[in-house]
Amino acid sequence: MWPGQYEPTPAHRFLQKLHEHRKLKRCFTQNIDSLEAAAGLPKEMVVAAHGNFDEAHVVGTGARVDVTELKRAIFEGDREGGLVKPAITFFGEELPARFGECVCTDFAHCRLLLIFGTSLQRPTQRLTQRLPPTSSLSASVQ
Repeated sequence: MWPGQYEPTPAHRFLQKLHEHRKLKRCFTQNIDSLEAAAGLPKEMVVAAHGNFDEAHVVGTGARVDVTELKRAIFEGDREGGLVKPAITFFGEELPARFGECVCTDFAHCRLLLIFGTSLQRPTQRLTQRLPPTSSLSASVQ
C-alpha cells in the first residue's frame, strides 16, 4: 500500500534539472508518490494537487501525525485515537489550499507551461485557461 518501491523517471529528473538551472517556477503534480522529491526537487517547488504520502493527519481535527508513526500504526495495527489518513486527496474532497494559491501566483507570469503524463481531467482541466495570452502551450494539449 505504501509508496517507496519506485524510482524517479527521466521526466522527474528533467524537472529537477530545470530547477537546478533556475528554469522551473513550480511543479504541479497529480501524483501522490513524491517521486519529484526523490528526484531532488525541494518540497516548496512541488504542489501536489492530490496530496502525497509525505504527511498525515487525523480526519476531523486536522492534527498532524508523523508519517513514521502512521506507518508503524498501519503495519502494527495500533489505534491512534481517531481515523488517520495520509495527506492525499480522495475523490470528492477539496484540493489543498496551496494548489489554488500557487496557481494564482505562478500562472500570472507563466511564459511556458509543460504538461506531461496527464489527460488534464478533473481537477486540472481548467489550468490552461489560467495562462496569460503571451504563454506558450503545446498544441497537442489545447
